[in-house]
Amino acid sequence: MKFSVVIPAYNSEENVGQAIESILNQTYDRNNYEVIVSDNNSTDKTAKIIARYPVKYINAEKQGASSARNAGAKAAQGEWLIFMDSDCEADKYLIASYEDALDSEDDVAFLGGKIIGAQSENPIAKYIAENKNLFNQRRRTLSFEPLPFVLTANSAFRRKTFQEIGGFDESIFYVEDKDISWRLLMKGHRLKYIDEAVVFHKHRTTLNGFIKMMMGYGYGYTTLYKKHRNNLKNFPVTRFNTKYYFRLSLKIVKLPAILFANNSYLRWKIFLDMLKDASYLAGKIVSSYKNRILYL
Repeated sequence: MKFSVVIPAYNSEENVGQAIESILNQTYDRNNYEVIVSDNNSTDKTAKIIARYPVKYINAEKQGASSARNAGAKAAQGEWLIFMDSDCEADKYLIASYEDALDSEDDVAFLGGKIIGAQSENPIAKYIAENKNLFNQRRRTLSFEPLPFVLTANSAFRRKTFQEIGGFDESIFYVEDKDISWRLLMKGHRLKYIDEAVVFHKHRTTLNGFIKMMMGYGYGYTTLYKKHRNNLKNFPVTRFNTKYYFRLSLKIVKLPAILFANNSYLRWKIFLDMLKDASYLAGKIVSSYKNRILYL
């Protein structure tokens, strides 16, 4: 079997069915891939919805997306692991696009595909989709510093290599994709971006979800600094990023412009620009305290 598609799910009753259907309705030969859904202790109807489909159900008891992905990977039989989130829908050519890329690149160990924001009129989801620094997989895999990485919402790993590296670090949250990518790159493995491999991601639609996401990124990045600072010579080791605080200050100063913005989305954009950076900083402060390390 060539591919195992692993979908971690936690309280995903609203989305998991659509995610599974999109993977089952691929143009790729159904006999050459399997679908594994790793349920991470959901308390809603997620398990019942999964049971409706011809997929392999895994009960991932240890909480966390990394644990759920690792549990799914452990049960996989394919040569390659494709990871997709339960709030995504795959383009019908997703697996075929990965197959085409692998046919021409024998030395690639992991890949990242394109992530497009699902169409939404919600101002928060729209803002996330338009922001070049959040779900832009091309930028992540080609030019991110200090090292590129793949977003796990649409990624593929050679299973043997994934196992050799130890899978996802289950002690890291929100930025586990950076961690495993960096570990692979530091071992000399090759990463490639595949523009034709597409998933549609349903972004956050509430302020609470947006704040939690950005705080998680800030918290996780400080954890990464603690883990990798001695391994990456070009890691941004500045303990206090004055440029970041200057940009945040400018965004706070711009807040009164909300009163004069000529449309509602522009008002949201000004506010979310500030909230994004402030939430990210809050996550770094909390993580610095808990990890007993200063990285702000």
